[in-house]
Amino acid sequence: VSIQTWCANARVSFDVTHGAEILILKGSLTEGGDLLHKHSWLRVPMGGKINAVVGDEDVKLWLKTGHLAQVNRDIKNLNF
Repeated sequence: VSIQTWCANARVSFDVTHGAEILILKGSLTEGGDLLHKHSWLRVPMGGKINAVVGDEDVKLWLKTGHLAQVNRDIKNLNF
């Protein structure tokens, strides 16, 4: 988990092998055609990729990655 600031108008792209979640704390960005602004939340599934473009002002966000690494194992362990 981290708090990050991405510069205005930056293009940010990275793979999220084990998933990610983003909470916008200040500013805005566009990801996957969706405009995310203060208090917007995005969840990216395992094997996904973040392709974001920051708005005209810096964006401050909370980023959590890697927390879905055990999901497939946990699903297999469920007894239905």
